[in-house]
Amino acid sequence: MTKRLLDDQIVTTAQLCEALGIGRTALSDLKAKRVIEPVKRNQWLLWPSLRAALAHYREMAAGRGDGGLDLIAERARLAKAQADAQEMKNEVTVSNLLDAEEVLRTWEGFIFNARARLLAMPSKLTPVMASETDHRRINAHIQDEIYAALQELADHDYTKDDHDAGTDESKAREDSGQTG
Repeated sequence: MTKRLLDDQIVTTAQLCEALGIGRTALSDLKAKRVIEPVKRNQWLLWPSLRAALAHYREMAAGRGDGGLDLIAERARLAKAQADAQEMKNEVTVSNLLDAEEVLRTWEGFIFNARARLLAMPSKLTPVMASETDHRRINAHIQDEIYAALQELADHDYTKDDHDAGTDESKAREDSGQTG
């Protein structure tokens, strides 16, 4: 590479700071990072120092700095987090995602209804089968009752807002001494 005109021009620390538009502390930081080097105390090569400092600042502005924050990566990470949060809000809006508490209340109601139906079977079937001696007919009665309970559960509309009823059912269970 050919030697450029003025590459040998030497300036003081104050002159270099003025040329770069920075203070002495910032110049010391550039020196500590080995971006620029003085010729000797308070003497700097003007043009090589300017080129090196400007190259350093370009790298910093592009986010490819000296191990500090990678601004481009940080901006990309922030943009992704914001996009993910918005996507979740959109999914909730179009009902592709459900509120966990509401799902829990719905399932509690579903399980309570199934439990109540199953626990009612002996008292419902006892009068019908008390005099029954045919095992096939006993089996058919039990099976019919199980299928009826399952059909009732399957036919229930769990999309309507009936979780308040579940709360009332829970209170009724507590009042009657039943648990879980």
